[in-house]
Amino acid sequence: MLQLKHYARIMVVMTPREKWTDERLDERFDRLDKDIRELRGETKELRTEMNARFDAMNDSINKRFDRLQYTLIGTGVAIAIAIIGSGAF
Repeated sequence: MLQLKHYARIMVVMTPREKWTDERLDERFDRLDKDIRELRGETKELRTEMNARFDAMNDSINKRFDRLQYTLIGTGVAIAIAIIGSGAF
């Protein structure tokens, strides 16, 4: 009988606590869901911005390589003309 009274006291104390815990967990998970949605939005914005920057850098690098290629071709042609003009052949 003493054990039943002790068990009954535990159950009375636990009942409101479980309800409070469930409500509190629901609040926390709702907040967590909101934070995750905000984070996903910020991440999407960041990815868009980064892709735009990488595209701009890619264009810049391509232009530099194109200029380098033209310079190398021009230099090669100039050397070939100089060799032919000097009568080395």
